[in-house]
Amino acid sequence: MLLGRAVAKAPSDTALRHQFARALTWSGDRKSAVEQYGVLIAQAPVAEFYFGRGQLYVWSNDFPRAIADLSRAGALKPSYETYALLGDVYRWSGNYRKARAIYLQALAFRPNDAIVLSALADIKRLENMVYASAPGADEVGWMSNSSYAEDNAGFLFLSTGLARGFRLGRQWLGTLSFDQRRISQRRLNGPERYINGYLVGGSTTYYAGRWAFIANGGIARHALVNTTPYGGASAQITTRALTAVLGISSGPIYNSLMTTQALLRFSENGTSASSKPLTGTTTRAGVRVPIGGTEISVDAEQLWLSDGNRRTGVSAGARLPVAKRLNVLYVGSQLGFEQRSDVYWDPTRYTSHSLGLEYAVRRPTGLSLAVRALPGIARSSESFRLGQDTSITFEPRNVMQVSASGDLEYRRQRWALVMSGGYSRGREGGYQALNGTLRLRFDW
Repeated sequence: MLLGRAVAKAPSDTALRHQFARALTWSGDRKSAVEQYGVLIAQAPVAEFYFGRGQLYVWSNDFPRAIADLSRAGALKPSYETYALLGDVYRWSGNYRKARAIYLQALAFRPNDAIVLSALADIKRLENMVYASAPGADEVGWMSNSSYAEDNAGFLFLSTGLARGFRLGRQWLGTLSFDQRRISQRRLNGPERYINGYLVGGSTTYYAGRWAFIANGGIARHALVNTTPYGGASAQITTRALTAVLGISSGPIYNSLMTTQALLRFSENGTSASSKPLTGTTTRAGVRVPIGGTEISVDAEQLWLSDGNRRTGVSAGARLPVAKRLNVLYVGSQLGFEQRSDVYWDPTRYTSHSLGLEYAVRRPTGLSLAVRALPGIARSSESFRLGQDTSITFEPRNVMQVSASGDLEYRRQRWALVMSGGYSRGREGGYQALNGTLRLRFDW
């Protein structure tokens, strides 16, 4: 190569050697290019040369050396390109906390860069590994969504739907969705009662630096039931020290309360007794704070029901790494209703503490999985309504509870398959519940 001969004749010419290193990079001879960048750094240890060699290490999957060179380049001359690539390396290495901090430095140079914002959304996905039946606000492409939930009290919920997520510029994402549903109540000594329905709606997300604003809305239509609008809005901020969320939502509440009577009440002869579904308005606030290797989270919720009742809930959790891919989990929560109801479970107070383990393998692409098991104990204070103004209050007692859940995901550049499921047992009378979701996303 002519450039190689020129460098041999003028070994101290850093500009010429840099051209030679770049030519070797373009030709695919990464090993020789790394050697030339090593000579350049010895002659002039500047950010540009550290970045060039760090980029070669990235392409060679030598992440430790890539991190060292890119960190040095960022210290000598901070830039968007350096921080964006360094954030990618930390994310691909599984160090999501460090990746988030580096990406935020990249956003200081380009506050609303879609590439970095998408990477931050990907980190949130990998950390949480939790998926709902509704499409994610930060997903682009076609999405097929199925969801299932049931309990041993006879409630059964099934849904399947299709959604389309798309970009609306550098800072906006949008989603349109349709969801077909079946809600039923099974009985030991009687026929199954069910209601079919569907939801049509959409959502939009706006990214503004460290902030994300999400709004959604639509209509819920069920057989024998008045059409009900639903909607909500939330704001999230992500910084080096914490992630905080504040939101409000309103709409049908039967899925949260796990009872068909919150949607439609039947008379004794099986005809509908009410066509006005029970709805709820929920406000939520949450914060997640990393402290050393431990992550602490606190969430609070207030639910106002259209029957005049109110539910208050508070929870706290901690995730402590104890080995590679193994975490100790703690979850404590308390919830209670102000009034008694004959339609849904309505404890005066239910306080629980659970301690368990999580095994997680999380990757940006390919196979990721997480499994959790949390046994615990709860203190339950419940009552039973006898009539309009009469109820029996039971003495508070301890009940054993257990929860287990798992997530499995296989993700490629243009498609992803996600499965999740959970089991829980607790409350009075040996109550048990199951749930699961299946999502397929493809962007063609």
